[in-house]
Amino acid sequence: MIVEAIPSEVQVFLTSDVRSLAALELLLLLRAERGKCWSAAELGRELRTNTEWAEGEVASLIQRGLVEPAPGQSDPGGAPCYRYAQTKPPAAASEFALGWLAAAYPARRFSIIQALYAPQNPPSSAAPPPAASSDALKSFADAFKIIKEPPAG
Repeated sequence: MIVEAIPSEVQVFLTSDVRSLAALELLLLLRAERGKCWSAAELGRELRTNTEWAEGEVASLIQRGLVEPAPGQSDPGGAPCYRYAQTKPPAAASEFALGWLAAAYPARRFSIIQALYAPQNPPSSAAPPPAASSDALKSFADAFKIIKEPPAG
């Protein structure tokens, strides 16, 4: 399976710090443009989404220690600006994960998306579902019986 080729540190980062593909793209954009101060409106335009989503996602990334407000900076309209910053320990682990994702994302987008949305605790074996009781099956089948009503009168 392709997902297994993704380093375990990256898989842990994806499942613990990234809520969606759009959030990953936002984070990769901020990281790629480290020196730029981005407003939520600019992020929304760049990612082709709405400003409210961008504001909420930036707030979430600030809580996760991956983004910080840019002190004393704002966009021309006076809205606050944000930038990529590693304030979450261990910063080296998330920096490694983001570096790997930034390098691999253009060529391995599908496998990264697959890892992002994969179940966190996949079943260890493909065991068949438990057998249904014959009473339950009969009850289910009875639901499809067509019963003729006696003629009125």
